[in-house]
Amino acid sequence: QRAHDLWQRLGSRVVQLTANEHDAAFAAVSHLPHLLAFGLMQSIMQQPQGALFLSMAGPGFRDFSRIAGSDAKVWRDILLANREEVLHQSALMQQMLHGLRLVGRPLVPSFNAPHLKSVASWGEQFVHIMDAIAFNSQ
Repeated sequence: QRAHDLWQRLGSRVVQLTANEHDAAFAAVSHLPHLLAFGLMQSIMQQPQGALFLSMAGPGFRDFSRIAGSDAKVWRDILLANREEVLHQSALMQQMLHGLRLVGRPLVPSFNAPHLKSVASWGEQFVHIMDAIAFNSQ
């Protein structure tokens, strides 16, 4: 309780989780995003025109890819320590990417414009959630 109170006094929003809940949550919102950023940067830089592509990157790309500059050795250890949850989150992302490949194929009714709209609404919900968290932490 003392640790909880200390973090709260420092302005943190404290959430109690089991070890498994912690691993699942951070695999989704921290570990997999780091892995994706590392992978995206590597895939771009391995292309003959990779440096040119990066020279055209805007702020959204910079926001996402900034974490690819993190210490690779530290992240190797984190990813290995939470391997099972990272693999689970990776499988979910692979399903989404597979669906995105099928967007232009009209014979695939399970992933179409309404689905893309629902993905966009998740983004809007995320913004509202983050705004609420920021408001509640003031």
